[in-house]
Amino acid sequence: MAESSVDPSDRPRASLSLLDVLSEHAAAVLDRLDVRRDPSETCSSLELARMLAERGLPIYGPVLELEARAGGVDLGGKTQLATFRALTSRPDFGPSDALVFRGEMLLPIHGSELMEFWMDREGTIYRGWPASPPWDLEDSGFCAPVYASYVTMFERYAFQREPWWSAAGGFDDGYRCSLTVHGHLIGDAMAQALAVPAFMPASDRYARIWHDHATHIEEANMPGYHVHTRVELGVIDDLVRALETIAPIMERAPLDISVPERALVPPGEVETLRFQGMQPGDRPMDILVYGGPGSYRVEVRRR
Repeated sequence: MAESSVDPSDRPRASLSLLDVLSEHAAAVLDRLDVRRDPSETCSSLELARMLAERGLPIYGPVLELEARAGGVDLGGKTQLATFRALTSRPDFGPSDALVFRGEMLLPIHGSELMEFWMDREGTIYRGWPASPPWDLEDSGFCAPVYASYVTMFERYAFQREPWWSAAGGFDDGYRCSLTVHGHLIGDAMAQALAVPAFMPASDRYARIWHDHATHIEEANMPGYHVHTRVELGVIDDLVRALETIAPIMERAPLDISVPERALVPPGEVETLRFQGMQPGDRPMDILVYGGPGSYRVEVRRR
């Protein structure tokens, strides 16, 4: 373990040890956010392997690699990487404290008290906690895969720190519409209907992303955690096209929909389309469309 610099700006940039695995976009975002590594919060691969062996824990190659590349990095001020931090924060941590997923022991890669992120021998990253988190005292033992590797973890982190992500993340700017189709993976169909390109660096088998200046599509395939397709749209015509795309499954696929005030229906408009859908909890709803291309208005009637 190295000594910590007095001035955090003297610490190495996190991107420097990741340049050969990250996209130029992700590396640039990490630099723009001034994400750095604290040398006092990491160790060599040999030292980490020794710590794991002394505690009776398995030694996984991807865990050693993550430590070598990103040990001592803080992401967003709340995700403290990696396993050295997790073990030093819990001197008594051993096999009985580790999460197990389908018979395989996972190693912690998150140094916070919750130990929220874990890694298996293949490098897959899981979200979970052995004990109950403070926000849900009955949710102990939860565990689900969320990233195929630390590379997509960093790529998705960088993607979600772009200025336009606030709208895609669900913050209402008064203009955007959103749809979330629960339990169904229909990202390909949505992307084709809306002509949105894939954003491959941040996509893996647990989440796929498509994005352009007006539309964001995210397909989450994390059984036991999230299985859904979420669509954020800046154009009302695209909302109608998205509704037409999901119409064949709408009556059996729970749907969340949000429509901005500018898309609401003024008195006297003539209905041109009607969709019958289901809200989460099997509650029916009708989605009525008025007007035509370039002037659509949408009304949601929840029953």
